[in-house]
Amino acid sequence: MKKTEQKIAEVLFVLFALACFLTAIFTNGNGRVGDSINHFMIAKNAWQDSILFFNHWGKPFFTILASPFAQFGFIGIKIFNVACALLAAYLAGQTAKLMGMQNWFWTPILVLCGSLYFSIMLSGLTEPLSALMLIAAVYYYQQNKDNLALCMVSFLPFVRSEGLVIILVFATYLLISKNYKKLPWLLLGHVVFSLAGWYFYKDILWVFTKIPYASPNSIYGKGPWSHFIVQLYFCLGPVLYSGLILGIFFELKNWFKEGKNANYKNLFLIDGSILAFVAAHSIFWALGIFNSMGLNRVLVSIFPLMGIVILNGYNQLANYIPTNFQSKIRYALYALVLIFPFLQNPAAINFQEACTLSKEQKFVKDFVAPYVLENFPNKRIMAADANIALYANKNMNNPQEWIYAGLGNPLQDLNSGDLVIVDPYYFSTESGISLQDIEADTTLNTLTIMESKAGDVKPFAIFQKK
Repeated sequence: MKKTEQKIAEVLFVLFALACFLTAIFTNGNGRVGDSINHFMIAKNAWQDSILFFNHWGKPFFTILASPFAQFGFIGIKIFNVACALLAAYLAGQTAKLMGMQNWFWTPILVLCGSLYFSIMLSGLTEPLSALMLIAAVYYYQQNKDNLALCMVSFLPFVRSEGLVIILVFATYLLISKNYKKLPWLLLGHVVFSLAGWYFYKDILWVFTKIPYASPNSIYGKGPWSHFIVQLYFCLGPVLYSGLILGIFFELKNWFKEGKNANYKNLFLIDGSILAFVAAHSIFWALGIFNSMGLNRVLVSIFPLMGIVILNGYNQLANYIPTNFQSKIRYALYALVLIFPFLQNPAAINFQEACTLSKEQKFVKDFVAPYVLENFPNKRIMAADANIALYANKNMNNPQEWIYAGLGNPLQDLNSGDLVIVDPYYFSTESGISLQDIEADTTLNTLTIMESKAGDVKPFAIFQKK
């Protein structure tokens, strides 16, 4: 019976993988957020401008690994992220197997059925690689390949900044287990990139001084302490979320029961990483620090770890069910896990958002970018919407082609003939300059206000420096 069940889970995983790769290739979605496009462009242009390999915002280790795929266009980087996400889900299952967990073969399915997981893998974002490296580190630790695991953790901050939090978790485990000699391995990533980027920045401490999030304030505001706990529900859906709560409950119960005999490796590296990750983001968002935007997508990095905890929750729950009914209940439960992401509700997969361009993105692709390419192909652009750069073929990291409309009165950087493109949202949010302020600027000429005939997209305004 178990062999049959395992075969079913394996076939489902293969079908999931095939569907994800085909979706990445044959749909035109690009993640729908500027960060997704920015990471793609940095990875794509790094071969022409080597300093981009050490762009702290772009995340150097991500850029290095993703850049070969980015040369094939946005489809290439989506394929890279799909591969990372699938491998992370697979390693979650292998980790559960090494831990001796029953029904370990269902773990990859639990990870893949987290509603947000599918959407994020179809983007240029860094979360899939972060998820892969974190679960790989835990997997190697379970194999007693401690040094390799610690090396992988040391490079995590160069994929996502939360890697610093994970380093603290692993360092704490090493201290508690009195394994002091292994602590230096956690510094490897910083040593390697400090030396590699020294040539470009003439600053051996650039890995610290160039961190873009090291700010006690945030232009994005702040929110409630419970924000990420609530968002987990919408990222996972009610079936998986319930399993996560059950898993945490049973593991806490087991911890209190076993006391000093508890498995501190699993407690720290799996539960501790999840707790530290969610707690850190909750603190950043509640206090409005480190430029936190309260984005729920960051949670994808810990989805493979949560898949293991969810499996444990389901397994422990089965102990309270009569033996004769366990297999039937388990099949029903995993059927719910598989079905729920496809239902119409806020916690399910939003396939339209994941696989297609938004109305605003399509408007930029079909109207704004063609207008610029036809009338001003060689003009420098100031804008905040990354889609404009993508479809107007502008290198966002080349100051001769693009000026980012960020804080600090960027209008002062304009030269005669430069274009200013004000989108309905990003420009004013990122720069603090409203459309009314732009219209009142006597040094700018209004070229056109582009409006959707259907009225479903707010106007894009294009100006030119006199």
